[in-house]
Amino acid sequence: MPRADTFAALRHRNFRLLWVSLLVSNSGTWLQSVAQDYVVYKLTGRALDLGFVNIVRAVPLILLAFVGGTIADRVDRRKMLLFTQTAFALLAGVLGVLVQTGRVQVWHVIVLSFLGATLLAFDQPARQSLLPSLVPKEDLANAIALNSITYTGAAAIGPAIAGPLVALVGLPSAFYLNGLSFGAVLFAVAAMRLPAPPPRKVVDPARESVGQAITSGLRYVAASPPLLLLVSLLCAFSFFAAPYQTLLPVFNGRVFASGDVGSLGWLRAAPGLGALLGGFYLARGAQTSQKPRLVFVGGIGFCAAILLFSWSNPLPVALGVLLVAGALSTVFTSTVQTLLQRLADERMRGRVMSLFTICVLGMWPLGALPLSWVSDHFGVRAAVSGGAAIAALLIVTALWRARRAIASLPS
Repeated sequence: MPRADTFAALRHRNFRLLWVSLLVSNSGTWLQSVAQDYVVYKLTGRALDLGFVNIVRAVPLILLAFVGGTIADRVDRRKMLLFTQTAFALLAGVLGVLVQTGRVQVWHVIVLSFLGATLLAFDQPARQSLLPSLVPKEDLANAIALNSITYTGAAAIGPAIAGPLVALVGLPSAFYLNGLSFGAVLFAVAAMRLPAPPPRKVVDPARESVGQAITSGLRYVAASPPLLLLVSLLCAFSFFAAPYQTLLPVFNGRVFASGDVGSLGWLRAAPGLGALLGGFYLARGAQTSQKPRLVFVGGIGFCAAILLFSWSNPLPVALGVLLVAGALSTVFTSTVQTLLQRLADERMRGRVMSLFTICVLGMWPLGALPLSWVSDHFGVRAAVSGGAAIAALLIVTALWRARRAIASLPS
């Protein structure tokens, strides 16, 4: 089979609108992420506070993402996105004002993070389940790979400009610029031209209660060994290995002896750049790649890279390892997302993708708290390397025990 066109999905107007807008918006989000972590660590100097801010983000994602996915299966997903993106912009503006006036405290960041994560629990399933309606089926895998680039590319752009921007304009500018960036998504979603949704089959979600819809979605995943395997792998990956991101300010201050926002930006940008390269690799080979093999290589390879990073020194060596880790992370998560999209029935897609949101965005903040505690008591290197080793062991064990489910995964 010939190699896929790297940018095939961008031929479609609706996807092109979403892709450009998400690249802009996600860059703003990553910019704020660096500034926000810098503010929290400067206020307290404790890794545990970074972990606490992140666990507060995890709670609404875990509790409400399935509700968000259920609602995404029954309402106009574009209207849902217009609401969430507007609210995101307002929250960023509030935090910017608090930082600019010098009144910001850790509890402010915690409350605003909680509200933002609550919105994300509804925004993410709606956005992900919208993808199949933006491109034909043959371009879906390419669209998912390119969609990951809007996040991973932004993970390189946002942190890289954080240092120079803060030095030139000041710390509040990071929050204001993020607030403005959501306008790109608002414009794109409003400008989309979409066909009417297909008629619902078997059960009309509008006649189900939210509780019934959630229960039916969970049963649907539990009854499918391939779906259950993919969700389990994501949880192990996100809970034990991915929380290294939370501890980067600690590495920046204690291991690499820098502590300034510029070097922290580079620590955040390196995995983002690697993830960008991983996204282009998947986009170029989206139609011919062996998906089950990529799940294994991406998951185990990422854990090995994070284990190596945790003991790396000096800073340039660590940045090189993080670049590799970022590429492998995208290979793993984007491949799993593609498989979930392909395996999920249209009437269940919002709920299935809400589980993806819970695993990818909800589990790593949850795992950040125990890793932060270990970091404060036994050292940041021990915390990150231990988490990566546990994740690798769980992924290998799950793949070995689910060999039959793996055989049924689409290539």
